[in-house]
Amino acid sequence: MGADLPDRDFVNDPVERTQRAAVSVEPQRVGLLVGDTTLHTPAQVHEGDTLLVESPAGRSTFTWISFTSDGGGSERTADLRVTATSGHWHVHAPVVRPASAAGS
Repeated sequence: MGADLPDRDFVNDPVERTQRAAVSVEPQRVGLLVGDTTLHTPAQVHEGDTLLVESPAGRSTFTWISFTSDGGGSERTADLRVTATSGHWHVHAPVVRPASAAGS
């Protein structure tokens, strides 16, 4: 799997990792549960040079962060890079669902 994020329910690393994701034509809401029981640094998700979302730092905290992604008129793939400002990032339980259902 190389530098790709494994398909697991918890991932942490001190270095940047990439997840190639299929992006549908319709807007999708991507949610990530981030945090840890120890001190953790903000996790960041980028596509290209664009910062999509950044979590707060904290100790013994778990927080949902989310962003909307769409294919811009056609299906495509996106390389989502996960990194931290310093130290380890922690990602749990990724969830993707239609943006129209995000508030329900």
